[in-house]
Amino acid sequence: MARDVPLRHMAKVLAAKAGTPFEPPAVDPGQMQLYSYYRPGLIAGDYSITVEQVIESDSYELKDKPKDPHDKAWKKVSLTKQNRRETSPNVLISAPQEFEVMAPQFAIERSMVNSYYPPDGHQDEARILPHIVLNDPHFPWERRAGVIVPDLCDLDLESDRVTPKASDPPTNMFRSAVPWLAVMVFDPAELILPVDFKPNVIKNAPSIDLKLDKQPLSGAFAMQVQEYMHLALGYRVNYDAGFATDTKGLDELKASNEAMTAIFPTKATFLKMFTQTASDGTLQSNVEGNKYLAHMRAVNTEGFPDAGVEQVGNYSIVVSGRTARLDLTVPTTQICHLVSIEHVDSTLQSVHDAVKTDNDAVAAALAADPKSAKVATVANERLAMVSLFSWTYTALPPNPVNFVDDMRAMTNSMQMLKPPQSLLKGLDTASKVTSGTPAVLTQQAKNAGALHKRLDAGYSIARWRTETGEETAAFSRGPLVPQRVRWPPSDDWCAGSNTSKEYQILDPATGLMDLSYSSAWQLGKALAIADTAFNAALMRFRSLVYNWAISK
Repeated sequence: MARDVPLRHMAKVLAAKAGTPFEPPAVDPGQMQLYSYYRPGLIAGDYSITVEQVIESDSYELKDKPKDPHDKAWKKVSLTKQNRRETSPNVLISAPQEFEVMAPQFAIERSMVNSYYPPDGHQDEARILPHIVLNDPHFPWERRAGVIVPDLCDLDLESDRVTPKASDPPTNMFRSAVPWLAVMVFDPAELILPVDFKPNVIKNAPSIDLKLDKQPLSGAFAMQVQEYMHLALGYRVNYDAGFATDTKGLDELKASNEAMTAIFPTKATFLKMFTQTASDGTLQSNVEGNKYLAHMRAVNTEGFPDAGVEQVGNYSIVVSGRTARLDLTVPTTQICHLVSIEHVDSTLQSVHDAVKTDNDAVAAALAADPKSAKVATVANERLAMVSLFSWTYTALPPNPVNFVDDMRAMTNSMQMLKPPQSLLKGLDTASKVTSGTPAVLTQQAKNAGALHKRLDAGYSIARWRTETGEETAAFSRGPLVPQRVRWPPSDDWCAGSNTSKEYQILDPATGLMDLSYSSAWQLGKALAIADTAFNAALMRFRSLVYNWAISK
């Protein structure tokens, strides 16, 4: 792999010299192509291969038993052989080869994540939609989102597409597909569990210790898949719906000791994330809407540091459909989770019915007795969801100060590269004070004039400890100044120095030392010492000079 880049470059050069231009990549540099989905050839699940091979050939056998053993009279017959099992004479059945396509379901490797935004610990406005970039372009569509929600959506119209070829797969007839992943943004308070919270497990199942005394900052609790499956239906996602005809597979899942993490949002939050209110007031599933929140991106990676051997990199992107709270008044930490929405469609109805029944009971109780103490509790119950990856960022209140505004404010209200203009004006006024007849400048005015000249040129006054230990003041400036710099800075300027002391310039008007060039020399020395390559080259040069001098 390491040799691919130079070899590819050499192929381009040779092709150019031969007059045969090198074939360009599908995507030009600096450009990308977007695809609404990119499903693999086979998604996760059980499959079987049935192969039938029929062999026909001509064979010959004797017509009649010859009288003479050397006289063989043959007749032509047709034989047929099939590679199918024979259960009984003349009864053949196919012998399929069964196999399983596996894909991550409850956990993913960190290496699958390319990047995410906003990055950990960074700040951005609450209105932005966080997203994650995955290295596997197929991953969001490697599993079915559920048994109710359609896999492929938005049938392509015959009028706005070319007539498909007979070899085209049927998936080419659809414009979008529902992913089994979603990015969700949570406020930390939405995922913090009460200290007395106890997961509702099925009968005879061992309890789950979530260690609530030390809750994770991300709100994702570590457990095993079998522990998750031991949670009662209605308190977890209904993965059982995917095993309606595969009890063996369900039993294997319930016995799996694979590590995973789960978050516990309230059922009310769960319904808000995956349902919408229809025009007639009824609640409808919105799981299919996630088809607009994932896509595949093909990017030309030529010259990228981590591009590998391919010039076009394919990545899958999942965008959050949920922002941070928009009513924030102070910067607030938000938690992003890449969650599995597999079989959420089979979970919504039971959760909605339980919440509605509880709310209706409370409404009926209040109607009968306005002083009734009965309150809704089901909506605040927790439902466990599988979290595959998580990160945090800080959401800012609406209309925060950004970089552009900061720069404009600095240019409008600050005097760049030198002290405020009000201070310089005060020194300029003080430098014109005179006394006596005829009027002459006072010593204080001369000092103020000299100080004004230095400060107006971009200098600042810094504390300086001399070689003998005394503390005093000195002038210093950086490489950026508001005025043209005199060169050389003094009449007796030294072309070289071993200690930087020769670059300390005394200002006779103020009696203060100018340390600007001396500080620059010290900075250059520190950078040179820190550069191992420079040090090695310097030692080789010194050795070369020394050996040359000895030889002379």
